[in-house]
Amino acid sequence: MNNFRYKQSMGAYTKLNQEEVKNILNLYGLKGLSQLTPMTHGISNSNYLLEIDNKKYILKVSNDKNSDQLKQEQLILGIIGESGLNNIVNSIPLTSGEHVYEYENYYGVIYPFVDGTVPNINKKTCYKIGSALGKLHINCSKVENTNARYFDEVGHSVGHILSYVKLPHAQKKYIEYFERFNTQDFIDFTQELFPQGIIHGDLYFDNTLVNKSDEIILLDFEQSGIGEFILDIGISISGTCLNEDNEINPKLVNEFISGYQEQRNLSQTELKYLNTSIILGLFSIALWRIDRFNHKKIVSSKDESYLELLERAIKFKETL
Repeated sequence: MNNFRYKQSMGAYTKLNQEEVKNILNLYGLKGLSQLTPMTHGISNSNYLLEIDNKKYILKVSNDKNSDQLKQEQLILGIIGESGLNNIVNSIPLTSGEHVYEYENYYGVIYPFVDGTVPNINKKTCYKIGSALGKLHINCSKVENTNARYFDEVGHSVGHILSYVKLPHAQKKYIEYFERFNTQDFIDFTQELFPQGIIHGDLYFDNTLVNKSDEIILLDFEQSGIGEFILDIGISISGTCLNEDNEINPKLVNEFISGYQEQRNLSQTELKYLNTSIILGLFSIALWRIDRFNHKKIVSSKDESYLELLERAIKFKETL
């Protein structure tokens, strides 16, 4: 008797059928697939919820990363795990011991399913995400001889932003918003020697889960690498400490920083550039959206989604 169930949902850009999924699972020595559900969440990946022998897994198919980039992500997750942090999720290995599968034209990873919910934005959430990020930074500040990639290999550093606005094919509206700021502050930012280590690179609140123990679990390390902690803080605040109008809430920022400094104290230079890092965080993720939606056309309907982040940057500037 075939007990397999396929539940239809929206959001998986790469369409896998039952047989293709089973062939991928064979690479892991996993058999007994009983449920396959395309998931709505995900931009860089197509995600499927699997149930095998009453255990749940997340199958990811990469939409815009190559195999080497995925392997680097798994290397970084391994480094984080070895540091003693237990609020991340490591992928399961294939029978070969590798962590990235390659099947026909597909490649990706499989993670154990985490039973949790995306947190609501409030003071408690911002404090706890700040604390979780601070713990990541303090535990992963020693990266010598790790062979970990740098953030700007997969994400957009301040140098990328300054270079992009000079390109002839740059989005005109991006440049227009950029020019509404004192760009000397951005240039000065690049001249500082900020503390570095492993950063998440995209820790918006919806890249976290709250588990049954009320702990924050950090997800989606696709933009992770060695980078400046202060930029990682700015990126996270820019997509987490938001009011009901999706504008940055200074009170929530204070909670985030209090939680962060519970784990790692910010230097005076980092505090000086905190507001600048939040603005740069918005420009960084806006450029990430342009790259995927305007240039790579992963989701054509989102080709102006970067503008909401730049408008958020303007609104934040008005509060300073």
